[in-house]
Amino acid sequence: MKTKLFLGLSSLIILAILSGCTDKRKELESATQESASVINQEFVNIRIAVNDFKTSIEGVVNNLGSLDLSTDKLDVSQGGLFKMFPENKYYYKTLAEGSCFYLSPGKPLEEGMKKELRIQQYLEPFAQKASATSKNIGMVFYGVHDPWTIAIMDPWIDVVSIFPPGVDLRYFEWYNRGLKSPGEALWSEKPFTDLATGWVMDVSVPIKTPDGIRGVSVISLNMSKLQRNFFQPRKDNLILLGSDLTIVGSTLGAKELLGIKLLEDFDFVKQMKENTFAPDEFKLASETQPPLVQEIAKKISAGQNIFDVGDGTNTLAVQVEKVPETDFYLIGLVRI
Repeated sequence: MKTKLFLGLSSLIILAILSGCTDKRKELESATQESASVINQEFVNIRIAVNDFKTSIEGVVNNLGSLDLSTDKLDVSQGGLFKMFPENKYYYKTLAEGSCFYLSPGKPLEEGMKKELRIQQYLEPFAQKASATSKNIGMVFYGVHDPWTIAIMDPWIDVVSIFPPGVDLRYFEWYNRGLKSPGEALWSEKPFTDLATGWVMDVSVPIKTPDGIRGVSVISLNMSKLQRNFFQPRKDNLILLGSDLTIVGSTLGAKELLGIKLLEDFDFVKQMKENTFAPDEFKLASETQPPLVQEIAKKISAGQNIFDVGDGTNTLAVQVEKVPETDFYLIGLVRI
C-alpha cells in the first residue's frame, strides 16, 4: 500500500514538473514573439520615417520656384544665424538648437552655396518631425555632395567636431548605399559605428529630381538607446542578435545568465579606426564565448527556433524569433 502511494505521489510530482516546464515554454514563446514584434515595428517606423522625410525633401527641391531663396540675412552680421569659421573651414549655425547644418566651402562663400543652405533651412521642420518618430533614433540626415557638400542633421550636434573640413559624403558607405539604391530605402547590412552616435543600424534612401538623384537621406537607429529604452527595464531574459549573430542588445538577466558582452561594451572609437563592423568576439558563435553560448549559436545557425541547451548546471529553454525588417534575431531564454 505504501509503495503504491509512493509511486502515485512520484507520478504527480513528475507531472507537475512537466506541466511547469510546458507552462514556462508557452510563456517564453508568447513573450519572445511579442517582444520581437515590438522591435520589428521600431525598425519599420524608422523606414517609414525616412520615406516620409524623402517625400518632404522632394516636395521642396522640386518646387524651388515657389520658395524665397534670398540670402541677404543668413550671416550673423546681417541678423542671421550663420557664421564663417576661420579660413573658410565651416559656415555653421551658431545657435545650438533645432537642427544643425554642415557647409565646409574651403573658399569664400558663393551665392549658389548660400541658396543651397536656404533650401536646407526649409527642411528643418521635416527633419525634426522625423526625429520625433522614435526615441531610439540616433540621427536624421540629408546631404548633397555636388557641387558642394551641404547637409542638415537632427538633433543638433557640434558638427565642427564631427565632420572634417571639406569632407566628401561619398566617402561613407551609408551615403553610397543611398546613391546606388533603385529608389527604395535600404538598411545597412550589419550594425556599424557612427562617429556622432555610436553603434547604429541605418536606413538610406535617394532624393530624386527630374534631373536625377540630388542627394541622400539617412535615419539611424541607435543601439545604445534601444538597449536603454527597451532592454534595460525588462526583468526577463532576451538577447537581440544581428543577422551575423552579433550581440547588439540584451536584458541584464540574459547578460548575467550567459556571461556575454554587448556590442556597446566595445570602444566604438577604436572600432572606427580598425574595422568596419563588429569584431568576432561579440558574435554568439565566437570561440571566446562560453560553450553554452556557442551551442545556442550552432542551433540558430542550423535553423532551429525552439530548443533546449544545458551545461550540467543549467538547462535552458530557448525561443528564437526573426525580426524580419532587418533579418535580426531575438532570442528568449528561461531556466527549466
